[in-house]
Amino acid sequence: MVSRALHLTALLTVFASSGFSQPAPAAVSFDVVSVKMNIDADTNEIIESKKKAIRPAYQEFRYTPGRVTCSLPLISIIREAYSIETWKISGPKWLYDGVYDLVATMPPGTPRETARLMLRTMLAERFALKFHWGNEEIPVYLLVVGKRGAKLAEASNVAKVQKSVQRGYFSGTTSMAAFAAWIYDNSDLPVVDKTGLQGNYDVELKWTPEFADLPGERFKDGGLFSAIEEQLGLKLNLSKSLMTVLAIDNVRKVPAEN
Repeated sequence: MVSRALHLTALLTVFASSGFSQPAPAAVSFDVVSVKMNIDADTNEIIESKKKAIRPAYQEFRYTPGRVTCSLPLISIIREAYSIETWKISGPKWLYDGVYDLVATMPPGTPRETARLMLRTMLAERFALKFHWGNEEIPVYLLVVGKRGAKLAEASNVAKVQKSVQRGYFSGTTSMAAFAAWIYDNSDLPVVDKTGLQGNYDVELKWTPEFADLPGERFKDGGLFSAIEEQLGLKLNLSKSLMTVLAIDNVRKVPAEN
């Protein structure tokens, strides 16, 4: 029995060393995909409506059974494919320009995670996208305690963030790390907690919100930043920090023919 077990162990070792234990995953692709630049989109045309600027050519990602569509800059398509924030993508500035119309079909019932893998295949085939993960020093906001000290009441319950549906109001019990992550939703750069405050705090904020010029665009909400300093005794300082980013080595501006 012992020799038989040793023989089986030896066979498993051979298969593992030969690579049979970890086969390379096969790339997944859309059944049919069309992607092209929208040459009719005027990227400078902005229509003011309800204090928010709307670009008519923009259409966010829409997933329906067996279909994916969008009309967005290439930076947004890369962001969706790799499910990361825009600031984690390092590449040419033109990635933010222009609009690309994407229409792709896939088997009904395909989960969004698989569709994102299909987007990655499309980016590699049509845009010759190549990249590597690396560390870069990028601009960030450091959340720190102001000179006069924090105006926070420590809470005893677990950290959680409760946000109002309406912009201009925040109320909840949160850790400073979670609060910094929430601030990023209303800022143009990532926010890093450097307050040194380890507890959970009751936070209530009221401010007059500002709005981005374009849908999906990251911007600094100065009203929120001022409220954080005045009402909470915290401050956001512009700095730089070493972050892991998706660094683009090669990408085509004009996609290959459909």
